[in-house]
Amino acid sequence: MKTIEQLNIEKLNELIKRMGSKAEFSRFIDKSPAQISQWVSGYRNIGTSTKRDIEEKFNLPSGWFDTEEQSNKIIIENAIEEATNTVKLELLYPNRECQSHELDKLIMRFVMTKQTAIELLGTDKLDHIKLYQPLDDGMEPKAPKSSMVLINIDTTRFSEDGIYLFTFQGKEYFRRLTNTKGNVIKVSADNPAYHVGNFDIFPDEINDLVVIGKAWKALPINYIDL
Repeated sequence: MKTIEQLNIEKLNELIKRMGSKAEFSRFIDKSPAQISQWVSGYRNIGTSTKRDIEEKFNLPSGWFDTEEQSNKIIIENAIEEATNTVKLELLYPNRECQSHELDKLIMRFVMTKQTAIELLGTDKLDHIKLYQPLDDGMEPKAPKSSMVLINIDTTRFSEDGIYLFTFQGKEYFRRLTNTKGNVIKVSADNPAYHVGNFDIFPDEINDLVVIGKAWKALPINYIDL
């Protein structure tokens, strides 16, 4: 009987072969070629969480790496074709007081073809984009509470005016940040009903501002009776 390590190496080599090259496989799973070479050579073992992550990327069954049954060539090729031609937008769960939202339970992930992503969003490069549901209607009408907001998590600093997801002194906010005179950052809601909650962040408080990401686009979600 083969060991788990031997099975893992066989499955890695199989995926690399189907992808066409180690470089292409490396790019797709976002791991360095050197790390993959160490896995394939047996110099280091591939971690369980990494295996599950790769299986998910290729739409393979959980535990596929550790099974001794013969791989189905058609299943693998179909999985690779689907994985390499689709993009996924996953739900972002930052720290917050309540994570029990109706839309959170309903929509955990959007999967679309790259062509659809280009047509709808103008790009299929979405690795840095996460989905977020506003906690309130403070940013209406642009970002209704019943919407999914696309957040650019590569933006981790306030650099220009815009709508951001951030924490300040430990509390989460989804609000507009505006740089004002004296480097004072104004925090405000677009919805005039929330003007009482607007406040300023002064230069000596800037270290209390932690940017999670910047809002990019909003996808309103409305239920229609048919």
